[in-house]
Amino acid sequence: MKNLFKKMLCCTLAFLCLPVSCMMYGCDSEMTPENEDTTPAQTEPETEEPFVYENKIYNTLEHVDKFKIVGRSTLTDTGIAADWSGSGVEFYAQCKGAIRASITSSDANSFAVIVDGEFVKDIDVKAGTNTYFLTGDLSEGVHHVRLLKQRAYIYLKKGLLASIDSITVKGALLERPADKEYLIEVIGDSIASGGGTAPEHTLPMALNSFGFLLAEKLNADYSLVCTPGLSTYATSLHVHTLYEWQNAFRDNTTKYTTDRPADLVVIHLNANDYQKLHALYDETPFKNSVKTLLNNVYTIHGKDVKIVWFFEMMVKEETGDQWVREVFDEMGGESAGLYYLNVTQNQQGGNKHPSAQAHKVVCDELYQFIQSKNLLD
Repeated sequence: MKNLFKKMLCCTLAFLCLPVSCMMYGCDSEMTPENEDTTPAQTEPETEEPFVYENKIYNTLEHVDKFKIVGRSTLTDTGIAADWSGSGVEFYAQCKGAIRASITSSDANSFAVIVDGEFVKDIDVKAGTNTYFLTGDLSEGVHHVRLLKQRAYIYLKKGLLASIDSITVKGALLERPADKEYLIEVIGDSIASGGGTAPEHTLPMALNSFGFLLAEKLNADYSLVCTPGLSTYATSLHVHTLYEWQNAFRDNTTKYTTDRPADLVVIHLNANDYQKLHALYDETPFKNSVKTLLNNVYTIHGKDVKIVWFFEMMVKEETGDQWVREVFDEMGGESAGLYYLNVTQNQQGGNKHPSAQAHKVVCDELYQFIQSKNLLD
């Protein structure tokens, strides 16, 4: 009996201790299997693949979305056209070392290279399709590159046509540079093309022109629709032979259209009308030509575009300049977004054209005028 009583007592005590044991050791309905590893699984840290700096050729037609196209342009059979002054491409590249470009040109030409906001050099381009070094020893990283035509639209009275066909980088092209807030269009002659601004020759140099400098100062995109010899009315190369067309030398049937109208149009003409007007003195046809140009600007850019026509940068064409003023006033003047002004005259550059310094002066004068009139607000 004593042994039986001991056994019953032990069982009773064991049963009474069971809840305490569960409380102490976390008993529940889903018991952890014996010897199971409950340590959280260790995941391998994610590592980025190292960027590979190897040569890649980007055909501009196949990768047109990587390029910001500058100025009036179109796609050719081989690449992106760069026909007008200052036209070309911009792009971002994560790269190092050299960048090369394949360029097709109808004749001797020149392109400027700007990297990360700094002018690098001018490239002398030959007729035909050739490859050129834009820059040589870039450090690893992201770089902003601009390849812009220096020469004007006409060469020896024929179109100076060019296209940028491919870009080779040791790395990769990145997302297209964004458009700037404003776009300005410049209509003009050899002066607007930067003719005479280089001390060593009288050829056009777009990056020296008041139009390019003004766009840079305004932090605006631009289109330079200009070429030596262009007149308002009095010569065979008057503004209407070129302005309406995408590129009359490539295709004289396709008019220029754009999905991005200009916010401001700046005009410098009349210098090539100077000698002719004294002999012709044809007021009505001249004024009609001015009106036609304004209406063509409205057709392309809309009636809200502001237009500034300035005078006397190279010569005083008093007759033609006065006729322009009268047309502007007749069409509503400043209340209709039509403005005019005189600027500082200069003939100290090549072939008695304004010098490079004179273009900087006129750029500042135009900038102050635009700011004072709130033309881009």
